Amino acid sequence: MYRVTVTNQCVGDDRTGRPCVMSRIRLQCGNFRSVVPVDPKVLRVVFPGVCLLNAGHSIPQDRNVSFVYTSYARQDLYVLSAVCSPGD
Repeated sequence: MYRVTVTNQCVGDDRTGRPCVMSRIRLQCGNFRSVVPVDPKVLRVVFPGVCLLNAGHSIPQDRNVSFVYTSYARQDLYVLSAVCSPGD
């Protein structure tokens, strides 16, 4: 069993004090499979080798999204793309 945590470590705007929010986070997930299904609201394969994290919803600064998957081997996951925008 493996636990994955993705944390928004984006630095907010020091001048305005506004935090940084990340959304539409896509992960390179290869041939991702889990013996026990992962909640598709947390991680969903959208194209072969590409997964969408948190249904594309935003992750506030210094917050994280975690999930657990069960596989015979660890699967490397990398951030392919994300949208950074100022928070409230």
